[in-house]
Amino acid sequence: MTIYALGGVSGSGKTYMRNNHPALCTMKALDIADFYQQYGPDLHWSQAQQLFMQTLQAELQRDPNEHIVLEAFFGPTADHRQAVIRLANHFGVPVVWHWSWAPRQTCLARIQADPNQDQNRFNARWKFAAEAEEYLFQNIPYS
Repeated sequence: MTIYALGGVSGSGKTYMRNNHPALCTMKALDIADFYQQYGPDLHWSQAQQLFMQTLQAELQRDPNEHIVLEAFFGPTADHRQAVIRLANHFGVPVVWHWSWAPRQTCLARIQADPNQDQNRFNARWKFAAEAEEYLFQNIPYS
């Protein structure tokens, strides 16, 4: 088993990569956006992170041989990135990290054009991409 973790700002291409990569598109996927969709706009990011990690742990326990793709912000210093590393280490599973990136205006245009979101999700994604620090819109090698 391997965990493939796709990180990046909203609109950076994480979902596109997951859905179009010949290997990744065949794997079980966990997208933190699904928790926001399920629980609504009042879900705090820390609650979403907790639900995401609980679900990942359950998946690792359920089938330790199945590869899994994770999709979330996973910023270079983000807490949930460290939580994934701790959980993967606990289960002895390697993590392959990928930072998806695009210029801010490209991310905003992709968010604007995405038909698969309600107004609350659109607003949250737009706000995140519009206000994110500039360095997040470039290639950031994970260490």
